[in-house]
Amino acid sequence: MYLLALLRHKCSGMARPLAAGAAGAVFLAQLLALLSLVEPGAGSREASGRAPAALPAPIPVQPRASRSARRGRTPVPWAGGESPEAYVRPGGGEVDLVARVGRNLELPASRDEAVDREFYRYAVNADGLNRILRRSERYLSHIVETIERHGMPLDVALLPIVESSYNPYARSGKQAAGLWQIIPGTGRELGLVQNSWYDARFDVIESTEAALTYLRQLHAQFGGDWLLALAGYNAGGAAVESAVRRAEAARAPTDFWGIRPWLPEETRTYVARMLALARLFADPGRYGVALRAVPDRPRFRVIPTGGQVDLDQVAFAAGIGADELYWLNPGLNRGSTAPNGPHRLLVPFESTEQVAAVFAAGSAGQGGVGAAPAGR
Repeated sequence: MYLLALLRHKCSGMARPLAAGAAGAVFLAQLLALLSLVEPGAGSREASGRAPAALPAPIPVQPRASRSARRGRTPVPWAGGESPEAYVRPGGGEVDLVARVGRNLELPASRDEAVDREFYRYAVNADGLNRILRRSERYLSHIVETIERHGMPLDVALLPIVESSYNPYARSGKQAAGLWQIIPGTGRELGLVQNSWYDARFDVIESTEAALTYLRQLHAQFGGDWLLALAGYNAGGAAVESAVRRAEAARAPTDFWGIRPWLPEETRTYVARMLALARLFADPGRYGVALRAVPDRPRFRVIPTGGQVDLDQVAFAAGIGADELYWLNPGLNRGSTAPNGPHRLLVPFESTEQVAAVFAAGSAGQGGVGAAPAGR
């Protein structure tokens, strides 16, 4: 830590002579970004459940691991799936979700200094960004398809990078939760159930639907301006409205750039990170960055359970790793579905038949898989 602080001090002192040339400025920005050792995607709100900046080696499946241990665990590689290089989408078409997102971005380009700073931060730490893309593999296909169904720009798929680093168990100090970092009050307004058994803010399907609904509301509230909608997602619609009124009083423009002086610093950085990611994803090769490919195919299916079931027992009966079920069902607080529902599980796409067979055979009820262990 002392050495890091010393290096930062020395580099700060170099700023003035280095700034004399454009190349020096770029070098300094890259060096300081490297020294920051902050993983890209870690938003201003810290999420205690996120993986550390330096991820350990892949963790083998441990079906009986505790719920608390899973919250901070680095996801294991997707079991049974083809590599991105080997996968060919049936019927042709794009095979890489990252490329698909990059070719369908709509946020306006910006050469703003704050955006440049965040861009260099991501570009020089591409390894960290690729770790986040690795985490996204279970969820990105569903999120992209849902965004398209809502008729929204695919830039929105980058938002969980900033919010949670695509960790579905992420929780911030402000009690924001899940991939989309939804706070309790907003979650209740959006109809997300939150109780001791089940928290829909962590649920992949429910939280995605709620977050996109909220973004669409903000988009309409601010006259179709996506930058103001993103600012509202971070700071709240009321804070953006207040900034708009202050800009109007100062006879300044009322777009994001005009109201920026009156927005919280966290929100200014938040929008800058979204614009920086959009720039990088649009043409990573131009900047010498190789982004991890994410196969463009479904990663899970929804299976009705017909009642309360225990995840570990389902996994054992189906012969699959319990970790896969936990990573796909992070909204379940006690390792089983809630007594009052929802009575369904997200299961790995390639394991659908095994899990469906368990329920079809009737081994999921009356003391079998369907009964949650006593005391849970």
